[in-house]
Amino acid sequence: MTRRAQVRGGLVALLALSTALAGCAPDVDRADFDAVRLQTTASSQLYFKNVRSVFYAQRDHAPSGATLYRLKDRPSDTAPDLDAVIANDVLRDRAFVELQPNAAWSALAAVSLSWRDPDGSARGSFKWQTDHPARTFRTAGQLLRNLEKDHALWAVDAEGHETAVLTDDAARRRLRRALRDFFELVDVL
Repeated sequence: MTRRAQVRGGLVALLALSTALAGCAPDVDRADFDAVRLQTTASSQLYFKNVRSVFYAQRDHAPSGATLYRLKDRPSDTAPDLDAVIANDVLRDRAFVELQPNAAWSALAAVSLSWRDPDGSARGSFKWQTDHPARTFRTAGQLLRNLEKDHALWAVDAEGHETAVLTDDAARRRLRRALRDFFELVDVL
């Protein structure tokens, strides 16, 4: 067998493997974000610790015994943006997500988020609730579903005024990745 045939065979095998793995990617549309799941599994803990945690800055939270993970590239304060912090409590096999707004987002006093799909044919809204782990879980699930579908998002205040949020592509990718990591850690995706 010639070197050229070996390389061609390797490329074909690599293409087949990548195609097969792409078909196995977790589907956000089928995920149930209404059934709150905060328990982790041994395999999800191991995957997060050995593969995903290198992208995060870590800090121990002494009162709870959890380790807080925040992506190393942080949002700026110039545009309304969110930071997802994953609290991983290894001793209790639980994980939580906290959606932390930057200063520009906090000034909006959002009570809900409205969304519109890219072609403008569908729109909707959901409540912005981050005061309890179960409500934060549902809000994060709705947010991830909208980010995956590339929906435009607006924060809506109590008077109904809308302000565009998460308009920067890099910020959307960063938040989407952190939310996917959380939902994979709690075995929803």
